[in-house]
Amino acid sequence: MSNLKISIFGTFTSNLIVYVIGFVLSIFISNYLGPEGKGIYVLFTTNYELIILLVGFSLPSALTYFISRNALHKQEITSLMVYSLMLILPLMTILLAIEPLRDNILPGPLNTGRGIALFYAYIIFSFLKGNVVGILSGQKKFRYVNIMNITFNVLSLIGFAFIYLFNITFSGLSKVEMVLLIFMAFHILFIYVYFRMIRSLLDFKNIFSFEILKKSVRQTLNYVMYYHLATLMNFFNYRLAYWFISAYENETQLGLYSLALNLCLMTRMLSQSISVVSVPFLSSEKLKNSLEITLSISRLMAWFTFAFNAFLFLIAEKLIGILYSPEFAPSVAMFRIMIVGVSFYILAAPLTTILLSRGITKVQFIISSIASILGFVLYYIFTPIYGVTGVAWITAFVFVLIYVMFLVYCKQKFKISLLEIYVLKKSDLLKVVSLFKRRQYIDDEKKE
Repeated sequence: MSNLKISIFGTFTSNLIVYVIGFVLSIFISNYLGPEGKGIYVLFTTNYELIILLVGFSLPSALTYFISRNALHKQEITSLMVYSLMLILPLMTILLAIEPLRDNILPGPLNTGRGIALFYAYIIFSFLKGNVVGILSGQKKFRYVNIMNITFNVLSLIGFAFIYLFNITFSGLSKVEMVLLIFMAFHILFIYVYFRMIRSLLDFKNIFSFEILKKSVRQTLNYVMYYHLATLMNFFNYRLAYWFISAYENETQLGLYSLALNLCLMTRMLSQSISVVSVPFLSSEKLKNSLEITLSISRLMAWFTFAFNAFLFLIAEKLIGILYSPEFAPSVAMFRIMIVGVSFYILAAPLTTILLSRGITKVQFIISSIASILGFVLYYIFTPIYGVTGVAWITAFVFVLIYVMFLVYCKQKFKISLLEIYVLKKSDLLKVVSLFKRRQYIDDEKKE
């Protein structure tokens, strides 16, 4: 338990720094690009993330899960990564070779040879980075991941602050291309460093052996299949709106909406830290211990989330007005609508984490599919009528629905009451206090 507390605290501290830097970074990027440029940038990143999800088959999560259980050998890890990359590249070529598909994948200004090259590069380097992080997380080496994340964001912030403050541009390059190229330069640097960290875990001998591939795929497929489909559906739950806004409105409205949504989702910092760290730890715990840890986390998170997000709701107008240019003012109303839904969505994190740690992935696929299909229908009906404001209300509703479905399932599955989920205990508060006592960490480690 002490190792889990240390890892959660370290990852939370790291994520706090990363989110603060990312928040400042988003301010520079948004003001540098403006609403329309931000809309184009959001479409590009959304589409390449979708491709990664479709063909990457959630391999990083599988690597984390099985490596934490010592269930994958070096050659199997290497084989999975190499074959997945070999599958992605020809599929990408086919997608971009078909003109109607390419026109939908690449936003207009980026539908050029340079845009295609950037898209290829982002797919490859994002795939490699995700898998390396999955391997390090499976080994519980969160410290390395945290340090790299902080360093990446600090360097990105320095780079973007420089081009924003001095309004630097290069002849022939749009501002969106400038942003994408700077990120790509840092991705290349960090992929190199990441691979040096895990090179002892890779073995390229006989990786093209069909027997090795067959064994590794068979082992991971049952876990990955439903989790992958659930992740894909979950992606649609909050990114589907981007395509509807792009189709029925314009890039400017998309830029305003994405700013509001991204600000809301930044409040997931604590839940993401807990999810990343808890899965490998809870996977090796008995169910009773896992439930106790999960319920304690859930209670603390509920009170923290509602208090913090209520504060953001109240100061939203001043916050966005101070940080962003006046043209982003319409984002305030959308932010206030979606922050309510996101608050409930955050509370689903401990519940999904306990399910993942038990290898229960099918239910996540079912819940995410229901929410995604319902969201699609509602976006299709109401976006042409109510525009981007209607989209914000639908997004908030879908987030609340996801939480309610997970809550009902876990309540029945694990026989837990609402009081156990929401009512704080004295022991919960003591755990928070202990997180800030470094000496306690050291004492706990010595006892183990």
